[in-house]
Parts: sequence; C-alpha cells; structure tokens
Amino acid sequence: TSGHIVTGRDPDTLAVVRPNGEEFPVTLVGFDPDWDLAALRLPEPVLEPVDLVTEVPIVSGVAMGMRSSAGVSVVNEIEFDVDAPVFVNWDGVFRDTESRFHGIRIEAEVRRGDSGSGLFVSDDDVIGLIHSKNRSGLPRAYAVSGMQIDEFLSVIDSDTEIVADRCA
Repeated sequence: TSGHIVTGRDPDTLAVVRPNGEEFPVTLVGFDPDWDLAALRLPEPVLEPVDLVTEVPIVSGVAMGMRSSAGVSVVNEIEFDVDAPVFVNWDGVFRDTESRFHGIRIEAEVRRGDSGSGLFVSDDDVIGLIHSKNRSGLPRAYAVSGMQIDEFLSVIDSDTEIVADRCA
C-alpha cells in the first residue's frame, strides 16, 4: 500500500478490509518514505495474490481500492488510461526530502483517499499503486510503478515488524 497511509497509525489498528467488510489484522513489515510504499503482512494467506507487472504497458484499466463512505467500507473503482512511464519527483512522505521514484502517469479522476489503489490491467495483473492526483485540476494522476514496488519488496524482511510512527 502507500506509505503515507500507515504513518502515525497505531499498529494494532492496521487491517486489510475485504469488499464484504471482513477485516484481517496485518503487521507493518516495510516502509519507505521516499518511494511512498508500505508492506503489510497477513498472519495467514486469506487473499488471492495478484501478479505484479514491472513493465508499463500503454493500456487502460481499473484502479481498485477500498473507500469509506458514511463509515462503511465500499469498493472504489476508477477507470484509467496509462499515459506514460515517468519519474516522479516529490518531497517524501514527511515533506523533508527530495525524492524520486519510477512512476506511471495516468489519465483518471483520482480523489483524496484513493492512494494505494491497485492499477489493474486484468483480473490478476497490477502495474502500480495510485500515489497522488494532479494538483492543477486536470484528470491526471501518478502511481508508483510495479518496477519500484518490486524493488521495494526485494529488500523487505517479512518477519520483522516495524513502526512508521511519524506523521507528515
């Protein structure tokens, strides 16, 4: 998921929520404030894994995530078109660094709260995670690419619990 989602959260409140509202507690095992990524570990496999695509195809797809509406979790679907692979420059989760990551520019109506939604280009293939929307009001957004996610996951020790206790 996106790193800025877990900062400052009580570790006991972290969970993965299924569309039917069922929650599974998770443990934070990875966090990178420069790439805005966090890795969560489920205590047992209860979800179907997806395939992480590390090359950026110029395709259309649907970003899938969970959103809270009146205190109820609902599936949020956002249609998108890949515009181009890009490097994203930003100031990090804590707004204190000059960071850069492999990203994807997409044409989509992204709103606050859509961060961390997976960019699905098929039922099983994910090419990235929504990172941020365009600040100029254009229907454009940016995602962390599957390549960057893959690099992040390659250095995670999934047996080690960590805390991301500083808020932006």
